[in-house]
Amino acid sequence: MGMKITGFDQLEALFEKGKRIDQIAKRAVDQAAPLLESSLSSKIAGAASRGYASGELAGSIGSLKARKNERGVFAVVGPKGTDSKGVRNAEKLAYLEYGTSRGQAAHPVRASAAAVVEGSVKQTMQEVLFEELGVKG
Repeated sequence: MGMKITGFDQLEALFEKGKRIDQIAKRAVDQAAPLLESSLSSKIAGAASRGYASGELAGSIGSLKARKNERGVFAVVGPKGTDSKGVRNAEKLAYLEYGTSRGQAAHPVRASAAAVVEGSVKQTMQEVLFEELGVKG
């Protein structure tokens, strides 16, 4: 009695590619980050058109390259630098998001920006993963 195994070469190749999962995950996150950048910038621009933020803040949104920590692979998307008056854009986003003790109301934009692109982000990341692993989706 004998046994014949076929397709082992393909399975072995898939496992070899799986050893690079951290690099693949970083590429997937880097590919998806611009979607969130655009959405957050758009939400801030909408708040700016209503007088709650500035166009400078919307234009400062960017992302850092993906990296890994104990929780997984991630990228930081948010404001960079300072405005023309020297005020940190991250501080201005916090005021927009949470309001101030001086009566400025909160106008949360981050969660709604993420919700708008959640499906697209997942799809982009899945496409990168399938492409890297040579899997048809």
